[in-house]
Parts: sequence; structure tokens; C-alpha cells
Amino acid sequence: MLTILVAGATTAVASEPVLTEDEVVQVREFFTQWDVPVATQDVLLDGLQEGELWDAYTGATPVRVVTESTAALNRTVTRYADGSVSVNEVEVPTLIPDGAILPRAISGCTQQTNAGVKYATNCRVYHTTGATSAEFYASYSIWSTGASVSNWGKARVLYDLGNVVNARFEQTSAGEIKYKWDSQSLAGTYARNLRLTATPSGVTSGGSY
Repeated sequence: MLTILVAGATTAVASEPVLTEDEVVQVREFFTQWDVPVATQDVLLDGLQEGELWDAYTGATPVRVVTESTAALNRTVTRYADGSVSVNEVEVPTLIPDGAILPRAISGCTQQTNAGVKYATNCRVYHTTGATSAEFYASYSIWSTGASVSNWGKARVLYDLGNVVNARFEQTSAGEIKYKWDSQSLAGTYARNLRLTATPSGVTSGGSY
């Protein structure tokens, strides 16, 4: 768990460094993975240590959003004017033929179709900014005129910029579930959430950090 920070506010003065040396290494690895220049990393990390929030935390308008799909996951990479990045991922289910028994070698996120309804089970939803990260698992059903989510669980805040309290799930509609928590720091308490939304056209995820 990361140490004290202002999260969800505009700017504040940190009473001590927000990130430890190991955490700075972790964040730099994330930035390097997503091609953030070292000079930009320096500015972002220096600002964060002083209590300045990245655009990825403030709800700023992105400058670029790219959606990528592989056999394993659907990923959305969102980039902001200050150089910060957020990454959303939803696991792609392994397709099981209609009527087939699930092979013992296959576990995790799977999908079968019955009477025109696609049933996906136990699929991972994940979001990170490099300094805040969370995940949960859920099932969803999709058909031509609707969608629903179910069986959500195994939620974790992997790391955050404040103390995590009041973690819970909230179903906002038949097709949407949010894993919500509050991040507490000396500057106050700030709401976070990670969502999965299912519609007839597919599923999307997102994080409000």
C-alpha cells in the first residue's frame, strides 16, 4: 500500500514524500512500459511527491485514447496532456463450443452460448494509473436486446495513494457493476471506483480515480 497522498483533489502540499524508493521504481517501470519519456516521468514524479495530482486522477480530458484487442484481453490506454497514462483491461473469455463440457485444463474466464445468449464467467477487470491499481472478477451475459452482470467478487485494491476504506460493490444497473472504495489521506477522503459495463455490443471497463 502506498503512503500518504492527496487523491481526487486539485493540488495540495505533501507533508512527506508520497512514494518510497521502491514505489518510484514501480511507477517508472509502468511509465517505461507505456513509452512515457524519462523527462516527463521526472516531472510527474516530482510533482506527485509534492502533492500535485496527475491528469489521470483529476478527470482531465484525454489527449489520446487507444483500444487494443488480443486473444487474451481488450485494453484501453488513455493518455493525458501532462504525460500521465491510465490502462483499463477486460479479460477475453475462452470460447467453449455449445454443449461441450468444460475441459479440466481450462479455467478462469470462459464463454458459452445458449439460445442466443452469450454467457461469460469469471473474467478479470483491471485498471491502473501506475500508482493506483485495482481488479475484480465478474460474469456477464449478452443477448441481442440486453445484457447483465453477475457473480462479481475477488476484488482487490492492489495499491493506492492513500489508506483504503469502505470497499464495496454497487450494482448501478442490470448491466453495470462498480467496485468502489474510499482513499484516505491527510488531505481528506476521496472516492474511487472500477466498473464493468455490459451492453448488447460488448463489455467495457473504466476507473474513476
